[in-house]
Amino acid sequence: MRTVLTYRSLRANPLRVLVSPTPWAGLVYGFSGMLLALPTAILLPLFPLLPAWSWLLSTVERQRVRLIGHEHIPGPPSPLQVPPWQNVPARLTSALGWREIAGALVHLIFGILTFTLWIFGLTLAMTLILAPFLPLVGRAFAIGNWQIDSPVGTMLIAMLGLVVLAVFLYAQLLLALGQAMTTRVLIGSRVEELQQQVTTLAGERVALIDAFEAERRRIERDLHDGPQQHLAGAALHLGLLRTRLQARAPEDQAELLPNIDAAHDEIERALDTIRDAVAGLRPRILIDKGLLAAIDDLAERSPIPVIVSISRPVRLHEAVEASVYSIATEFVANSLKHSGATQITITLDTYPDGVRLVLNDNGCGGADPAQGSGLIGIQHRATLLHGVIELHSPAGGPTTLSLLLPEGTIRTGASA
Repeated sequence: MRTVLTYRSLRANPLRVLVSPTPWAGLVYGFSGMLLALPTAILLPLFPLLPAWSWLLSTVERQRVRLIGHEHIPGPPSPLQVPPWQNVPARLTSALGWREIAGALVHLIFGILTFTLWIFGLTLAMTLILAPFLPLVGRAFAIGNWQIDSPVGTMLIAMLGLVVLAVFLYAQLLLALGQAMTTRVLIGSRVEELQQQVTTLAGERVALIDAFEAERRRIERDLHDGPQQHLAGAALHLGLLRTRLQARAPEDQAELLPNIDAAHDEIERALDTIRDAVAGLRPRILIDKGLLAAIDDLAERSPIPVIVSISRPVRLHEAVEASVYSIATEFVANSLKHSGATQITITLDTYPDGVRLVLNDNGCGGADPAQGSGLIGIQHRATLLHGVIELHSPAGGPTTLSLLLPEGTIRTGASA
């Protein structure tokens, strides 16, 4: 796992940082930065050629920050991702293009600072560290008129050189970090960063839907294999006990049979409640036969006519089918409860860009998400599906709810 270099990590434990591979990465970053600053210094008097070099340098800098453990810097937006010389006007008229030119100039400043640090800091450190070896070549370490040629004195000078080297490495790390952060601010594309955030959030949204669906299946399984099975066993034992009791004396039957029947009825009601809860999580017909069969079943169970129109049967992902069915169920329930509708229409169409679900009733209209949790729940489910939802419900009706799902919700090669 790479260690990300930050000011906080340098302040928190500087000695630990210095004994890690990070200083070597900082040296490579600083040395490569000095080399890349040379073309900028050469092209600076030839300003018309500087933009092309700065755009090329930005491409390198977006990856070079990885040397010190940072993530690469997002590139330019899609219209600017062609070679710079093929789209010079667009690059010159974009804010990012001029920020990249400024980034090249700032890079030159950091290159000069790094060069100065290396000339004075590294030269001084190496001179002090090599002091014990000077007597081997017949020379003594001298500072002005003061000469040190004793082994103890030269070793102390070498230890001082190690301290200077540590200070140099630490200063190089600080300089590298400052350059990386400044580069990210100057040449980072806000559009690409936002696109990356959107991609990340979309992935988290899909993971959330999958996790929710997995948890729902676990609850269904636990309810079916746990309490439902135990209650069914208890009902069976009560039925056997009732059968045996009927063979006894009438006075025993009169005393015990009503209690057994009441207990059996309570168990049956508990079983019905559990079955309804499981069905509310996800109907068995939706699990076994898919969304289209579940919508047909929903239409058949409705007390008012529900017209189902499906242009091209397709299978969606399980989590998507469950959410779409919940949206349809919520819409039908709201229509029956609030709109006074006499007919509901459910239309499911497949387009090249995705799937469109249209729900319509001929009720009184006036549906407002701010006045009901049902429509808010529909909107939340549509958002989790990365879908686009539209509601049109004028006063007096009708009410139309449209949901467009992206193409990725369709199972590849699957049909209903």
